[in-house]
Amino acid sequence: MSRKKGQTYTAEQKTKIVLEMLKEEMTTSQLASKYGVTSQSLGKWKQQFLENASLAFDVGGATKAYKDEIEELKSENEQLAKALGKATVKAEWAVGKLKSLDLIEKRALIESRHKQLSISEQCELIGVSRSSFYYTPCL
Repeated sequence: MSRKKGQTYTAEQKTKIVLEMLKEEMTTSQLASKYGVTSQSLGKWKQQFLENASLAFDVGGATKAYKDEIEELKSENEQLAKALGKATVKAEWAVGKLKSLDLIEKRALIESRHKQLSISEQCELIGVSRSSFYYTPCL
């Protein structure tokens, strides 16, 4: 009897099956037939169970590593949030200052050879339409 496609087993179910396998009261093929799992899956579960068996006796060590990593990530997240907040305040200040400039002064701020910002991006940031940047009045 093969396992139904898409059927999954919880960690508790796998543990129960592997423990029964370790008792050696039934063969692997008999257990596979009983639970509808392939013998190969049972072998993988057993190997995984044995590799991680030491965690049962050292729960603190395993969780401590994850707790340390979580604390480190929280700290990094807080630093990034502060930096984002500071950048937002600076950007809002700059936008306020730009609003007080007239069109000629705003056009003078645009650098046509900027390496990271295109002219259209600079125009958008400053609040100038691209056409007004390129426009030259007729005399």
